[in-house]
Amino acid sequence: MTAIWQNNGSGWHLLVPTSFPGAGLVSIYNNNGSAYLQFWRSVFERRAPSALARIEASIMPIKQGNTTHEVSDALLEALTEAYREAAGRPLTIESVGG
Repeated sequence: MTAIWQNNGSGWHLLVPTSFPGAGLVSIYNNNGSAYLQFWRSVFERRAPSALARIEASIMPIKQGNTTHEVSDALLEALTEAYREAAGRPLTIESVGG
């Protein structure tokens, strides 16, 4: 697997390759030496709905774009399972506007 790092001006953003193009469950950032995760609830709902409750139990309610600097082993295990669930789900295309 190849990871892609992108400089966003104030730090670095890890683009994690997935089997579902155009969406990721989390983004990983390093801004001036401070690492954090950013969560994408809509992707969890579409790609890993069963894992969403476990993720929320391990840290906090997941909202669209919220972040955490606290990355525990329990959270990493829950995210691993979420990515596994997402990889096993067929890609669904949603219609926009009708």
